[in-house]
Amino acid sequence: QAHVVTVFMPRGSGSGFYIADGLLLTNHHVAAKGTTVKIRFASGKEITGLSVASNAKRDVALIRTENVDLPGLPLRVQMPEVGTQTFAVGSPEGQKIEGTVSSGIVSAVRDPIRELDHERWIQSDVATTHGSSGGPLFDAYGNIIGITDRNGDDNDNQVNINLFIPIGEALDAVG
Repeated sequence: QAHVVTVFMPRGSGSGFYIADGLLLTNHHVAAKGTTVKIRFASGKEITGLSVASNAKRDVALIRTENVDLPGLPLRVQMPEVGTQTFAVGSPEGQKIEGTVSSGIVSAVRDPIRELDHERWIQSDVATTHGSSGGPLFDAYGNIIGITDRNGDDNDNQVNINLFIPIGEALDAVG
């Protein structure tokens, strides 16, 4: 969990994770390019970071921080199969309950369709909520397979219908 952080921006917070020492991924809606953010580790340590690349259409951002002696987490760019066990880590409600882990399965792999912004998504019933945005979705082997992006809302009667950006597409989106 040391690799997963809370990302604070002026209007709220989200989650992020290190893909290499000094580089972390999150969502564009958490840290658009040029945004300076505060990064908080589960240990309580805080540093600053700068969003150096982002893609609004795919909702992905790359943040550069000082080197923190954390190698990147393993990535699995192959699309998971339906039924694959998943784990999401994030900071729902910001630092109050940071480092929250929840589990579920891949419910579907959604091909690009108009209703979902013409993008491909991993759908999972793993629990996420506001503040989890930008956090990693792991498979049972500890590989990152996606980034938390959208979740069903109680008002939509879509609780636990959560959408994740496939990690390979996220990396392509920020170069």
